[in-house]
Amino acid sequence: MSAATLVLTIDLFGVSVALPTIGRELGGSTSSLQWVTNAYSLSLAALLIPAGRISDLVGRRRVAVLGLVSFALASLACGTAQSMEILIVARAAQGGAAAMIAASALSITSNSVSDENRSLAIGIWTGVSAIGSAIGPLMGGFATDLASWRWFFIVNIGVSVVLAILTYAVVDESVDPSAQTPLDWLGGLLLLIGLSFTTVGIMQGPTSGWGTPVVSGSLVLGLCGLFLFWRHERRTENPLVELNLFSSRSYFGTSVVAFVGNGAYGMFLFFISLYLQQVLDLSALSTGLVFLTFTLPYAAGSPVVGKLQKRVEAPPLLVSGLVVLALSFALFALAGTERGLIAVISGMVVAAIGQALVFNVSGVAAMTSIPREKSGIASGMISTVRQGGSLIGLAAAGALFKTAEVAALEKSVSSSGLRLSSAETAAVSDEISGSPAAAQKLAALSSVDQRQVDEIISDAFVVALRCTMLTFAALMILTAVLARRILKRGVSPVVEN
Repeated sequence: MSAATLVLTIDLFGVSVALPTIGRELGGSTSSLQWVTNAYSLSLAALLIPAGRISDLVGRRRVAVLGLVSFALASLACGTAQSMEILIVARAAQGGAAAMIAASALSITSNSVSDENRSLAIGIWTGVSAIGSAIGPLMGGFATDLASWRWFFIVNIGVSVVLAILTYAVVDESVDPSAQTPLDWLGGLLLLIGLSFTTVGIMQGPTSGWGTPVVSGSLVLGLCGLFLFWRHERRTENPLVELNLFSSRSYFGTSVVAFVGNGAYGMFLFFISLYLQQVLDLSALSTGLVFLTFTLPYAAGSPVVGKLQKRVEAPPLLVSGLVVLALSFALFALAGTERGLIAVISGMVVAAIGQALVFNVSGVAAMTSIPREKSGIASGMISTVRQGGSLIGLAAAGALFKTAEVAALEKSVSSSGLRLSSAETAAVSDEISGSPAAAQKLAALSSVDQRQVDEIISDAFVVALRCTMLTFAALMILTAVLARRILKRGVSPVVEN
């Protein structure tokens, strides 16, 4: 199960480094590249709790094996995709398979050892995740530069098949005897509809227009789906999500921190990867090496945070983590069109400290704020909250970034004496942000020399990056204030249905 988790985390962290190359080869825009990430997060967020319930009912080993085989097939589809549309669908399938693996892996790990060794086993399982986060970007850059981004996915096939065979051979089957209630299929469908259409509306707003039928219709359908999901879950006898857990102020407060923290993490992972390759012209491998300045301190800091939690209460640690993340985004905002590597590396190191605090402390605080008998569903819910944060966070950041980039591009084009229509400006901005493809399209629409075109494209990217980073820095401070007010009131008991 640790090895299976390692595969998932490498894939999750490593794909961001390959995104610019994927966009160039398959002709994708910035929005479509966001979907390469968000399709995975959407499936994982929407299916994680249903997959956990199914594994309790039909068998955790069975679901884990099916998830590994499905992950291998989805990786094959990703590695052989000939269009962005096929790749996005395959990534959604990968996310669904990852949900099956993640939902059953921790339960299998916990049930495979004696009570006295359980904490050690879970610690090892969690530590492997940190290792995957550390080497994922490096492996993504290594595969992309020395072979092809396709090999980053294809390698998963053989590894996943071997792990499926090992899981079937050495893992004992287990079920939850008390989990005999029927699965809430309607709740799962409403959650999927709500998350999907809300994400589509947020991501398409800046390019299609917030008042267009596609965008406004998607937002209305998404929000209605989420509202109906909330209403259904409160009324059904066998809810998919036990919303009453959020009656604990501590659980609610830590969930808010987990949601915002993961959203911020997904944001900077995506846009800093684009910045390093599109603006600073670093290779994919060099970008992976730069990301080690985040992942190595993060992996090393997680055990330190675990020890710190024994001496310091969760609220001040969570607030401190959010403030440190705000500082890291302020450092990222210092990056320019020519000199920005020092600002990025400094921001990476600081972000590693903040993320280690926010991620680790929010998980432990959430689990200790609810009764022990509800630990299973609480764990699944906090994981879903985190994935939802990554999904909505990147979508919102993408919308903000694109709006700022288009405005900066229009200003730069106007000041340079060019005359481009709104449609032509939108066509340029729809290319991968800061990329040579965007510069080529702008050059084709004007008579300005290539050097000036490159400066216009890079300047627009940096302006949008600064706007996004400073906005998220402010969001971290706001969340820190909110979390402090919620958590200082103490823990209220969970209200039973």
